[in-house]
Amino acid sequence: MAAILIVEDDLTFSRILNAFLEKNGFDVKVKHSVKDGLEALGSASFALALFDYRLPDGNGLALLQKVRQEYRMPVVMMTSFNDVSTAVKAI
Repeated sequence: MAAILIVEDDLTFSRILNAFLEKNGFDVKVKHSVKDGLEALGSASFALALFDYRLPDGNGLALLQKVRQEYRMPVVMMTSFNDVSTAVKAI
């Protein structure tokens, strides 16, 4: 069973994602801050990560940088923030 890390501060949305992914056979770990996401990355192996852009203690780009530097896994950046420059930075 593949493990997926979700870092999302919206509790309702993270619960929806978690329920859907677990129902489809994935092992899911949900965190709600950059700090907790970084700790999770250091303590387990994940096949995929879903990061929110806006988080209470920073943004998902910090997590994305860490993954690019130290881990080889796909990352999906999520946001309701409509800004082209943010999308370009993430790419």
